[in-house]
Amino acid sequence: MKIIGITQRIDNYTSREELREALDYRLPLIFNQLNLACVPISSYSSKESLNQLFQLFGGFVLSGGNNIGEYPERDKLEKFILEYSSIKNIPVLGICRGMQFILNYEKFPLVKFKNHINLRHKIYFVDNKKFLEVNSFHNFGVLHSSIRDPVKSLAYSKDNCSEYIKHKLYPWTGIMWHPEREKKISDFDYSLINKIFNSK
Repeated sequence: MKIIGITQRIDNYTSREELREALDYRLPLIFNQLNLACVPISSYSSKESLNQLFQLFGGFVLSGGNNIGEYPERDKLEKFILEYSSIKNIPVLGICRGMQFILNYEKFPLVKFKNHINLRHKIYFVDNKKFLEVNSFHNFGVLHSSIRDPVKSLAYSKDNCSEYIKHKLYPWTGIMWHPEREKKISDFDYSLINKIFNSK
């Protein structure tokens, strides 16, 4: 069984003076159904421990939650993952913030989008007339029309937010929706995750 490392959101409980790392339990369940095991990664791990841990992984997920820059420790971890992946050719899936992080890493500017929080909308694929209805839980994104090499924007929303990307040089994929927040996981999401992590 292939092991996938997943980053976690950071929550600040000021009343307890406590930072917690968290992961939606439904995300590992999706991967389990595809015979993939998930291991959460702490943003506060040392580079030495990460170098040891990363040898176990056949892929990474940059999960949702937190804005970029909100918690530098998380940003450093996800940057380290992308650098490691680019050298080792290990697949990465970025979900929502994770996709934003991939694009930000490649120097694409994030912009604020209105009406993308807690709703459903259609996304349109550039290579055909097909569309998909997805959930949306984000404030920021990247304009579909601004994306160029080495990233390809494969789908976009009506207001020009890129919703699905692939990197042309590295095995990085990004989606702006949350498969784990669906009552029933779509065939598209199962197929995409399976293709990313079980293709080798």
